[in-house]
Amino acid sequence: MMVGLPTTTSPNRGQPTIEVKICGVRTIEAAKACGGANWVGLNRVPGINRFVTDEAMGPIVAALTAARPILVVRNATLEAVLAQVSRFGVHAVQLHGDEQPEMGAALRKQGVFVAKALHAGHLADTDLVRAWAAHADRFVLDGRDAGSGKTWAWADLRLVGGALAGVPVWLAGGLHPDNVGGAVAQVRPAGVDVASGVERDGTQATDLIERFIESANDALKEL
Repeated sequence: MMVGLPTTTSPNRGQPTIEVKICGVRTIEAAKACGGANWVGLNRVPGINRFVTDEAMGPIVAALTAARPILVVRNATLEAVLAQVSRFGVHAVQLHGDEQPEMGAALRKQGVFVAKALHAGHLADTDLVRAWAAHADRFVLDGRDAGSGKTWAWADLRLVGGALAGVPVWLAGGLHPDNVGGAVAQVRPAGVDVASGVERDGTQATDLIERFIESANDALKEL
């Protein structure tokens, strides 16, 4: 069972807003195209094709304008994560593995924003969700095959105000410019998260990034 918080509202216009995260950014061109996004995910999992090298991190972060960078890590030690936070000056981390809630607590104690990736199979484990809810700023909710870019039964979700156990949810999994509007309308998450859905032949396309951002925000106008 999913519970949540009220929908985020713009203090200036009184209109509902949605957070947009473009993940897997690994070029300066793609970073520049993310000007209308809220977050940009930089993959730091070795061996992954979207991995951002140490040398590329600085120029990519510097190319970001309004979007905030977030490091995507998997089963790294606390020490290793904090070392990256310090080295690259990126104080936001997405934990995408089997990390325990204590990891989130330790990172937040150091002033790090924490997003925890969960998949649909985790929703039945209420103890796990509640434990993480105390130590996460966002949940990234994907299908059972998390990270595959495959669509899943997100229409079956019943979020209340876009949150799970009081933590705002970024919806992920198979989203792209042509379906993100429908997903926003059906699920009404706090945010949306995309990687493969803005790629063309394995490479991020600036036109797809821009369309995704526009489509996600335009969907709110119809609600």
